[in-house]
Amino acid sequence: MKTFKVQDDKAQKFASGSLNTSTDGGVYFTDTSGSGKRRAETMQKLNTYIDEHGGTPKAPEQTTGKTRDGGGVTTGDVPQGYSLTIEINTSSYTGLSYPWGQCTWFVYNRGKEVGVSFGEYMGNGGQWMNAPGYQTTHTPTEHSALSFSPRQAGADPTYGHIAFVEQVRSDGSILISESNVKGLGVISYRTLMQKQQNNLLMLLENRKELFMLKLKYVPVENCKAEWGDKLALMKRFEGLKLKTLNNLLTEMRMNPQFKDYVINSGHRTVWINFEGFLNFLRYRQNKRFKEVG
Repeated sequence: MKTFKVQDDKAQKFASGSLNTSTDGGVYFTDTSGSGKRRAETMQKLNTYIDEHGGTPKAPEQTTGKTRDGGGVTTGDVPQGYSLTIEINTSSYTGLSYPWGQCTWFVYNRGKEVGVSFGEYMGNGGQWMNAPGYQTTHTPTEHSALSFSPRQAGADPTYGHIAFVEQVRSDGSILISESNVKGLGVISYRTLMQKQQNNLLMLLENRKELFMLKLKYVPVENCKAEWGDKLALMKRFEGLKLKTLNNLLTEMRMNPQFKDYVINSGHRTVWINFEGFLNFLRYRQNKRFKEVG
């Protein structure tokens, strides 16, 4: 605080014309003879460099709740009055854990097409809303994934459904694209008015949250077992919740590299290899960083 007062006193002297830089020193960037001048020159050089290399970048745009009424790409299949930001081209879509033509296959790849990253092993469409590390909202949001619970809005009674939000209009209506509603691999569109969106859950890409799964490994005393049930695993990984564990085990079962580390020996009995689970967490973390990078 004392330093600020000294600078304020010198600023007042400078304003009144009584500042003696030889005895008082410079104030902020107003010193024309000493370090202030050097700092001012440095800042000027920095500003010039920024201007010559594209200028100061714009702050990221707010997406949640943002609306778009015009512009974009229209095709014969898109309902009149609505549009896409980027045309859909399924020729480059990949399968990974999502079977070709299914709703999950489409939304995963459509996200990549517009620059949004969803996980490769997030389960069935109705399970996406419970995927760990993703933000969910009931606010219509462009380029989010729209997860339907089983039977919700005509979704499959067992697997649920996932669609992609292409546009949110100012009247509250949304345009969604989806696959396997009119046939396997057939891309179709629907519009949902605001009153039709009750209880629908939007899944947002949230790269910061992807890395926020904070677990602490706790060695269990006198335990040399290589396998254990869910309770044993949660005891070893302090902070791991049952819901999160179930989602992670679903991903492991769907990943050929890690599926053998999870054994279902009965209807409610699951055995997990501790080292395999730890390796899966490391794989998952490394993969997320590569996606962001």
